[in-house]
Amino acid sequence: MTTLRSVISFTAPRMTEEEEEQEIRSLTEEERRAIHEDIYGNVLHWEETEEMRDHGREELEEALRIIPANEKEAYLEALERSPELVARESDSFLFLRCEKYNVWAAATRLVKYWAFRKKIFRERAFLPLTLTGNGAMLPEDVEVVSSGGIVMLPEDASGRTVLYFDFARINPALFEKDRVLRLTFFMYSCAAIEHVSAQKNGFVLMAGTKSPRIEFFDRKLNKEGAELTERCFPMTVRALHLASPIRKSVVDLVLPIVKKVLAKGTRRRLVVHAGTETEQLSSLAQYGLSEEGLPDTIGGSWKYEQFEEWVSDRIRRDSGNEAGNIGG
Repeated sequence: MTTLRSVISFTAPRMTEEEEEQEIRSLTEEERRAIHEDIYGNVLHWEETEEMRDHGREELEEALRIIPANEKEAYLEALERSPELVARESDSFLFLRCEKYNVWAAATRLVKYWAFRKKIFRERAFLPLTLTGNGAMLPEDVEVVSSGGIVMLPEDASGRTVLYFDFARINPALFEKDRVLRLTFFMYSCAAIEHVSAQKNGFVLMAGTKSPRIEFFDRKLNKEGAELTERCFPMTVRALHLASPIRKSVVDLVLPIVKKVLAKGTRRRLVVHAGTETEQLSSLAQYGLSEEGLPDTIGGSWKYEQFEEWVSDRIRRDSGNEAGNIGG
């Protein structure tokens, strides 16, 4: 019989204690300070000047022109097939803000966005990200979104967007790698487009589950999910919190797997909150994540009914826009 422990213990690549110790020693003082500030929510606010806005887009376009065509195929295809969609769902200003107007970094992130979008949505990549089942998201994808596998919680104490993952909420019959990646892509898109604070100051990612399943540890899903989180969207992950009541022995098995697929910067921003609900809430509060803004499934006050309302409102809006476009 295949068990969670057997899958984790014998087949999954893991980060060793020696690798982790060496990485920690290699951090510069500046890196250590930045990690500490991100984890504890000491946001360094910066102003977007008129001069930045005036010249940023033009300089970004020049950077995009210099990137070799074979490295931006999906982006060029999107521009050719649906330039209005490119402008609406991947506005270059969002990527510029995310990278504090470093045009080369913004251009790279924008190109990766479209490459990943094409990879997981295929031909539907050039349709709008809506919840009607007629756009990039298939009806099954809409069902997965509605499950609440990923939700947007209230902002943390620093005003940063918080995304909460609990894949145990997804119907096992619908748990398929690309479908979960499309769910992640959709929710990241909503957060990035709708929250200027996420573009400018990044976001906080939190994961929690009371019943981890074997499919959670799919290697390709973990690897591609990390790439999507870290490199493709116009918002930077500032802290990653893992909250779970599962016993320490299992946490010790899971963590090296999670860390192995993360980039160095994200890995060092990972904080684990294990134990009872009271212990988890107390630990999370130290990082600006209050009980009022956390799901009731882990002892907080936020209820999934609020997400259900959000989904219903979005479906009504998307359906109305579709009807208007058809009527037009």
